[in-house]
Amino acid sequence: MGQKATWQERVDAAIAEGKLWRAKEILQGNLRTRGYDLELYERFGQVLLEMGDTLEAGKYLFLSGVRCPEYDEAIELYLSRYARKAPRNLVGTFPRSARRANVADYPEAVRRVLRDLDTGAPGTAARPGGIPRRGSA
Repeated sequence: MGQKATWQERVDAAIAEGKLWRAKEILQGNLRTRGYDLELYERFGQVLLEMGDTLEAGKYLFLSGVRCPEYDEAIELYLSRYARKAPRNLVGTFPRSARRANVADYPEAVRRVLRDLDTGAPGTAARPGGIPRRGSA
């Protein structure tokens, strides 16, 4: 029996076959089971970007913590849509698996933005006690 392919190998194979939709499905399935995996978040963002879903790609590329010129437009679109007007709502747009107990648990690039935006995420100066629950504050 052959060894089972990793999620990365299955995604690469789907892309090589021109099946971006299949790569997206594989990645989405892994998002539910692997938790806050930075490599997985970056790869999902890349596939979404290739599919033309710039806003959603921006979310995952932002959360991956990886910064490069190819990602700037998508990340900026995501942040401008969800963080500039109501920064405290930004954390609510994160997938459940990416909602950390403390801002220090995020990659440096993400921590910096969360602190600069004063999102109220745990560990930021605004609300050291954590993210307000619905109906509170």
